[in-house]
Amino acid sequence: HPTDTDTAFATLFALWGAHYIPGGDGSACQQAQQVGLHCLYRRGTWNNLRSFDRPAIITLTDAQGGLHQVVMTALDARTATLQIGKLQAQFPINTLEPLWYGEYLLLWRPNPAAPSALQPGMVGTSVGWLRSQLAELQHTPDSGSTTYNASLTDAVKHFQADQHLTVDGIAGEETLIHLNTMQHPAGTPYLTPGT
Repeated sequence: HPTDTDTAFATLFALWGAHYIPGGDGSACQQAQQVGLHCLYRRGTWNNLRSFDRPAIITLTDAQGGLHQVVMTALDARTATLQIGKLQAQFPINTLEPLWYGEYLLLWRPNPAAPSALQPGMVGTSVGWLRSQLAELQHTPDSGSTTYNASLTDAVKHFQADQHLTVDGIAGEETLIHLNTMQHPAGTPYLTPGT
Protein backbone atom coordinates (compact mmCIF):
# COMPACT_ATOMS: atom_id res chain seq x y z
CA HIS A 1 0.00 0.00 0.00
CA PRO A 2 1.56 3.33 -1.04
CA THR A 3 2.55 5.61 1.83
CA ASP A 4 3.87 8.49 -0.25
CA THR A 5 2.91 12.14 0.19
CA ASP A 6 0.67 12.31 -2.92
CA THR A 7 -1.41 9.31 -1.81
CA ALA A 8 -1.79 10.81 1.67
CA PHE A 9 -2.91 14.16 0.27
CA ALA A 10 -5.36 12.49 -2.10
CA THR A 11 -6.86 10.64 0.86
CA LEU A 12 -7.03 13.75 3.05
CA PHE A 13 -8.57 15.88 0.27
CA ALA A 14 -11.20 13.18 -0.37
CA LEU A 15 -12.29 13.34 3.28
CA TRP A 16 -13.14 16.99 2.64
CA GLY A 17 -14.95 16.18 -0.61
CA ALA A 18 -12.12 17.68 -2.66
CA HIS A 19 -9.92 16.26 -5.42
CA TYR A 20 -6.13 16.36 -5.21
CA ILE A 21 -4.09 16.38 -8.42
CA PRO A 22 -0.62 14.86 -7.92
CA GLY A 23 1.99 17.01 -9.65
CA GLY A 24 -0.62 19.70 -10.30
CA ASP A 25 0.09 23.41 -10.37
CA GLY A 26 1.65 24.48 -7.07
CA SER A 27 1.93 22.63 -3.80
CA ALA A 28 -0.80 20.59 -2.14
CA CYS A 29 -1.49 23.51 0.19
CA GLN A 30 -1.92 25.84 -2.80
CA GLN A 31 -4.37 23.33 -4.27
CA ALA A 32 -6.19 23.29 -0.93
CA GLN A 33 -6.58 27.08 -1.00
CA GLN A 34 -8.20 26.85 -4.43
CA VAL A 35 -11.07 24.88 -2.82
CA GLY A 36 -11.33 27.08 0.28
CA LEU A 37 -9.15 24.94 2.58
CA HIS A 38 -6.01 25.86 4.49
CA CYS A 39 -3.11 23.69 5.63
CA LEU A 40 -1.83 23.71 9.19
CA TYR A 41 1.53 22.01 9.72
CA ARG A 42 2.69 21.44 13.29
CA ARG A 43 4.80 19.23 15.50
CA GLY A 44 3.03 18.16 18.66
CA THR A 45 1.37 15.40 20.65
CA TRP A 46 -1.67 13.14 20.46
CA ASN A 47 -3.45 15.70 22.64
CA ASN A 48 -2.71 18.44 20.10
CA LEU A 49 -4.28 16.32 17.37
CA ARG A 50 -7.31 15.56 19.55
CA SER A 51 -7.79 19.26 20.27
CA PHE A 52 -7.87 20.19 16.57
CA ASP A 53 -10.29 17.31 15.90
CA ARG A 54 -9.48 17.15 12.18
CA PRO A 55 -8.09 14.24 10.12
CA ALA A 56 -4.38 14.73 9.60
CA ILE A 57 -1.45 13.38 7.67
CA ILE A 58 1.10 12.00 10.12
CA THR A 59 4.63 10.90 9.31
CA LEU A 60 5.69 7.50 10.65
CA THR A 61 9.33 6.37 10.64
CA ASP A 62 10.02 2.63 10.34
CA ALA A 63 12.93 0.70 11.89
CA GLN A 64 15.05 1.27 8.76
CA GLY A 65 14.47 5.04 8.86
CA GLY A 66 11.94 5.04 5.99
CA LEU A 67 9.24 7.72 6.13
CA HIS A 68 5.58 6.88 5.61
CA GLN A 69 2.79 9.42 5.17
CA VAL A 70 -0.56 8.08 6.41
CA VAL A 71 -3.86 9.76 7.24
CA MET A 72 -5.26 9.58 10.74
CA THR A 73 -9.05 9.52 10.43
CA ALA A 74 -10.05 8.80 14.05
CA LEU A 75 -8.40 9.14 17.43
CA ASP A 76 -9.62 8.26 20.90
CA ALA A 77 -7.89 7.72 24.25
CA ARG A 78 -6.35 4.36 23.29
CA THR A 79 -6.53 3.87 19.52
CA ALA A 80 -5.92 5.65 16.25
CA THR A 81 -7.49 4.79 12.91
CA LEU A 82 -5.09 5.17 9.99
CA GLN A 83 -6.00 5.21 6.31
CA ILE A 84 -3.69 4.38 3.42
CA GLY A 85 -5.52 4.84 0.14
CA LYS A 86 -8.79 2.96 0.65
CA LEU A 87 -7.44 0.69 3.40
CA GLN A 88 -8.33 1.60 7.00
CA ALA A 89 -6.97 -0.05 10.15
CA GLN A 90 -7.10 0.67 13.86
CA PHE A 91 -3.94 0.59 16.00
CA PRO A 92 -3.26 0.96 19.72
CA ILE A 93 -1.58 4.32 20.28
CA ASN A 94 1.27 2.70 22.20
CA THR A 95 2.28 0.73 19.08
CA LEU A 96 2.47 3.97 17.07
CA GLU A 97 4.40 5.94 19.71
CA PRO A 98 7.87 4.65 18.65
CA LEU A 99 7.12 5.44 14.99
CA TRP A 100 5.71 8.99 15.30
CA TYR A 101 7.87 12.00 16.14
CA GLY A 102 5.00 14.46 16.31
CA GLU A 103 4.79 15.79 12.74
CA TYR A 104 1.31 16.33 11.34
CA LEU A 105 -0.51 18.33 8.71
CA LEU A 106 -4.23 18.95 8.71
CA LEU A 107 -6.70 20.80 6.53
CA TRP A 108 -9.35 23.19 7.81
CA ARG A 109 -11.91 25.48 6.22
CA PRO A 110 -11.85 29.08 7.53
CA ASN A 111 -15.14 30.86 7.95
CA PRO A 112 -15.55 33.27 5.00
CA ALA A 113 -16.24 36.05 7.52
CA ALA A 114 -12.71 35.66 8.94
CA PRO A 115 -10.48 34.07 6.29
CA SER A 116 -7.20 34.97 8.01
CA ALA A 117 -5.67 35.70 11.42
CA LEU A 118 -6.95 38.68 13.41
CA GLN A 119 -5.09 40.69 16.00
CA PRO A 120 -5.45 43.71 18.29
CA GLY A 121 -5.65 47.03 16.49
CA MET A 122 -7.43 45.65 13.42
CA VAL A 123 -10.75 47.11 12.28
CA GLY A 124 -13.38 45.60 9.98
CA THR A 125 -16.26 43.20 9.52
CA SER A 126 -14.05 40.18 10.32
CA VAL A 127 -13.36 41.68 13.74
CA GLY A 128 -17.10 42.25 14.26
CA TRP A 129 -17.75 38.62 13.33
CA LEU A 130 -15.14 37.40 15.82
CA ARG A 131 -16.64 39.54 18.56
CA SER A 132 -20.18 38.27 17.92
CA GLN A 133 -19.05 34.61 17.83
CA LEU A 134 -17.22 34.91 21.14
CA ALA A 135 -20.08 36.85 22.73
CA GLU A 136 -22.46 34.03 21.77
CA LEU A 137 -20.14 31.30 23.09
CA GLN A 138 -19.32 33.15 26.30
CA HIS A 139 -22.91 34.35 26.89
CA THR A 140 -21.86 37.99 27.04
CA PRO A 141 -23.34 41.10 25.36
CA ASP A 142 -22.12 41.89 21.85
CA SER A 143 -21.16 45.55 21.60
CA GLY A 144 -21.26 45.41 17.80
CA SER A 145 -17.85 47.10 17.61
CA THR A 146 -15.67 46.27 14.61
CA THR A 147 -12.46 47.30 16.39
CA TYR A 148 -10.13 44.70 17.90
CA ASN A 149 -9.85 46.49 21.21
CA ALA A 150 -8.98 45.50 24.79
CA SER A 151 -12.36 43.92 25.50
CA LEU A 152 -12.10 41.66 22.43
CA THR A 153 -8.51 40.79 23.31
CA ASP A 154 -9.73 39.71 26.76
CA ALA A 155 -12.54 37.62 25.21
CA VAL A 156 -10.03 35.91 22.89
CA LYS A 157 -7.71 35.20 25.84
CA HIS A 158 -10.63 33.71 27.80
CA PHE A 159 -11.51 31.46 24.84
CA GLN A 160 -7.86 30.42 24.40
CA ALA A 161 -7.55 29.52 28.08
CA ASP A 162 -10.75 27.43 27.89
CA GLN A 163 -9.37 25.58 24.85
CA HIS A 164 -5.88 25.05 26.37
CA LEU A 165 -4.26 27.18 23.68
CA THR A 166 -1.43 29.69 24.01
CA VAL A 167 -3.07 32.70 25.68
CA ASP A 168 -1.88 35.67 23.62
CA GLY A 169 -5.12 37.46 22.66
CA ILE A 170 -4.44 36.98 18.94
CA ALA A 171 -7.01 35.07 16.88
CA GLY A 172 -4.48 33.10 14.85
CA GLU A 173 -4.98 29.86 12.95
CA GLU A 174 -5.16 27.60 15.99
CA THR A 175 -7.69 29.83 17.74
CA LEU A 176 -9.81 30.12 14.57
CA ILE A 177 -9.77 26.32 14.07
CA HIS A 178 -11.04 25.78 17.62
CA LEU A 179 -13.70 28.45 17.13
CA ASN A 180 -14.62 26.79 13.84
CA THR A 181 -15.06 23.43 15.62
CA MET A 182 -17.52 25.00 18.08
CA GLN A 183 -19.69 26.06 15.11
CA HIS A 184 -19.91 22.52 13.61
CA PRO A 185 -19.74 23.65 9.96
CA ALA A 186 -21.32 21.28 7.46
CA GLY A 187 -18.96 19.09 5.44
CA THR A 188 -16.22 19.08 8.08
CA PRO A 189 -14.65 15.68 8.86
CA TYR A 190 -13.69 15.13 12.49
CA LEU A 191 -11.36 12.78 14.35
CA THR A 192 -13.86 12.30 17.17
CA PRO A 193 -17.04 10.41 16.27
CA GLY A 194 -20.19 12.40 16.93
CA THR A 195 -18.44 15.80 17.02
